[in-house]
Amino acid sequence: MIRREPYRLLFPLGALLAWAGVLPWLFFAFRLRPVYEPVNGMLAYRSFLHPLAELDGFLGCFAAGVVLTALRPPPARWQILVAAIAPLISATCAALGHWQLGQMASLALLAVMLEFTLRRLTRPLSPSLLWIAFGFLMGAGGAAIAELAAKHGSEWFWVHEMGRDLVMQGLFTGLAVAAGRVMRSGDRTSPALHVVAGAVFIASFWVGRRFGAHLGFAIRAAVTVWLALPLRPQWELGPRNLRRSFAHLALWMLAAGNAWIAVAPHVRRAGLHVIFLGCFTALLLAALFPRPGEAPAFPLRKLAWAGGLVALSMVGRVMVELDPTSFHLWMGVSATSFLAATLACLRVPVRAVQSV
Repeated sequence: MIRREPYRLLFPLGALLAWAGVLPWLFFAFRLRPVYEPVNGMLAYRSFLHPLAELDGFLGCFAAGVVLTALRPPPARWQILVAAIAPLISATCAALGHWQLGQMASLALLAVMLEFTLRRLTRPLSPSLLWIAFGFLMGAGGAAIAELAAKHGSEWFWVHEMGRDLVMQGLFTGLAVAAGRVMRSGDRTSPALHVVAGAVFIASFWVGRRFGAHLGFAIRAAVTVWLALPLRPQWELGPRNLRRSFAHLALWMLAAGNAWIAVAPHVRRAGLHVIFLGCFTALLLAALFPRPGEAPAFPLRKLAWAGGLVALSMVGRVMVELDPTSFHLWMGVSATSFLAATLACLRVPVRAVQSV
């Protein structure tokens, strides 16, 4: 059963890690100081555990669950084991303050998923898959840079932060761009242009730390707009077109989040949550909608609930930054809807296909 439907293991695990990353914010929203303060202090919660529990834990488990279940032939048991253990290692290392070490587990999972997927993709391969390599490079390079900078004291603090940005923003963006453009299909862009765009995107993290965060995010916004523009959406009702349109929307969420921070860097966290939650919601809907010519394998109402709750969480988290006087209200809305979405996602089955 687990080999045939790995999502039955990985979705609950991802939900568990999501709760570990978000539940303290729910306690905070309800002003339960005795509950959340020890977590904040002991686990370096805000700086490391929260983002990595969500990115490597929740998103990693759900992405691996979809990929390992959807593609055939099914994965080996050791591949499922890696998919289950790697997010746990990453979250644990983040909680203990050794997030760079935890990234090694996440990159190992990415390597396993890449090898598994490439063997099952139809040829010719999309040039957009180069963004997986860019994401891997940013994840591995960012972790190494941050570890090196940590040994040089406060003078290299900006280098450490650049490394952390590469891991948390760069790795996610690389994977999201590859997934969004492959699901959208129709990519005829020259691989050389993708290489140039990837190099510019990576360089933007250095620009942002040396010459101002707004410049770095402006460059990343320009690159993601370039990635989204050639793909014309087909906003028509029905699963056939919505799958492609949601994949396209994910790219625009990346562009919008980066542009937001470029224009208003003082509300940086709002833009980051547009990137992570907005893009993830669109990718989730695109990945689980039936392909052209297929009948829905499950009630689309369930998927709509899951996606809608994550979108509501994004709105609530953005309002935390825009309306700080109602901080506890909006944080409560964001945390509650996100945790509810994880439960809704548990009831969304994954369809198996022969190739992509």
